[in-house]
Amino acid sequence: MRLLGRNMRNLSPWFPELVLAANALPGGIILDGEIVIGTGRGVSDFGALQQRLTIARSNGERGSRKSAVLLTCDVLQFACELLLDQPLVCRRERFDQLLEDNHGCLQPADQTSHVGLAEEWLSFVPGLEGWLPNAPTVVMCQANAGG
Repeated sequence: MRLLGRNMRNLSPWFPELVLAANALPGGIILDGEIVIGTGRGVSDFGALQQRLTIARSNGERGSRKSAVLLTCDVLQFACELLLDQPLVCRRERFDQLLEDNHGCLQPADQTSHVGLAEEWLSFVPGLEGWLPNAPTVVMCQANAGG
């Protein structure tokens, strides 16, 4: 199992808790998501995430002691089958099956095609990003605050 960043850099050494959680999944899975470290209020702490990576680079230590979570929005491959040509709703069904055992550090993001609900979610936290257009509908990912 490898945890790859946007630039395809292997982030596994800095997030062993995510590697451990992902190793409990069946093989042949590719998930799309965002690594987050949360505050006690359930808000993403980008500074803690940067600190973990910076400290780890400078002295080889793990960095922040706060656990990271992979906030997952999509499954791109399931059982070695690429799913990119399937509609999001079909991929989401497989995705929900995959995470139904709640792997702790792997948390599903809420999604909706209802614009009013998406706007409500975006109003909770100023500066929150979340619109993911997926023709012909609009899909919004929002952190599962209870997870």
